[in-house]
Amino acid sequence: MSFTTTSLSAAGMATIKYHDGGKSAPILNDGIITPSILQLWHKKTEIYFDVKNLAAEDCVKNILSCFSSQALVNWVNENEATL
Repeated sequence: MSFTTTSLSAAGMATIKYHDGGKSAPILNDGIITPSILQLWHKKTEIYFDVKNLAAEDCVKNILSCFSSQALVNWVNENEATL
């Protein structure tokens, strides 16, 4: 199994790096986040949660470090207590 990164459909679009078998949480890379990119990232996180057998209360904390966009990282850091 290997890592896959979604291809850029247009310049500046966000991409997702994920493990084909769901062994690691998907990384949402910097760029414009479209509904389809967000939907794919959501699906890949669900696969990761299933593979890791994570309890519902552990899911969010396991993906909080999965963003490469500094704006998202800053938002997570500022709101971590309520997430």
